Amino acid sequence: EARKTGTDPVEAIWNAYQRWRHTQGGPLPEEANPNEGLLAVSEMHNMRAPGLTCMGALRGNIPGTLTQPINDSKGCGGVMRAAPAGLVTDDPVEAYRLGRDLAALTHGHPSGWIAAGAFAAIICALVNGTEPTQAVQTALLLVESEEAGTEVAEALHDAVAISEETEMTFIDVEELGEGWTAEEALAISVACFLTDLEPHEQLLLAVNHSGDSDSTGSILGNLIGANRGTQAIPTQWCRDLELVSVIRSIAIDLCHS
Repeated sequence: EARKTGTDPVEAIWNAYQRWRHTQGGPLPEEANPNEGLLAVSEMHNMRAPGLTCMGALRGNIPGTLTQPINDSKGCGGVMRAAPAGLVTDDPVEAYRLGRDLAALTHGHPSGWIAAGAFAAIICALVNGTEPTQAVQTALLLVESEEAGTEVAEALHDAVAISEETEMTFIDVEELGEGWTAEEALAISVACFLTDLEPHEQLLLAVNHSGDSDSTGSILGNLIGANRGTQAIPTQWCRDLELVSVIRSIAIDLCHS
């Protein structure tokens, strides 16, 4: 949307979030056309257990920023939505800043938006051919440059260290936390990603723990896709995915617009 209209990407995402809120029971934004885009996809209007932090932030109608946080949340929702910020630029620094700003719209704790920025930077580096370990190190340097980045940096360092275990198990995953917070979800996903396991084994490891496993699975799926493409994901998993044609269409539009 920002590319097509020339608007600020953060503003465009905020408007998109408001349209998404409508699909989950919120009001229809004045400028929105219910017959266009994702609003016209009937399945998008199914209730999908939206996060309370995100819905509460959007209900206030005032976007949060790095300097004017909307709350003190560091839930992992901001990280889960940050991957596209790594696809719209070839510069990991720019991706980091955009991912950070997008997460701050709804999550005000520094660890919430710093982790999101780090994730966007990793995605950007991966799609531009950087090897996984180096991509994570690139993000770590950006995190460590932040005055408030200590918590996220420590989580990423722990993820790198634990990924080097001879045979990483869900017990090792749970040493990194439960994944409910941004830095824990990012750390779990990165640790699984950096193992020597095959992609489907990494994904199974990321979702077979007792914490916020759907979130860590989602974040890891983005990392695998950015690094190896959809061919790394079992064909049956892609075939059974809900709204797969819509997802594919949006992905193509995002990457080639």
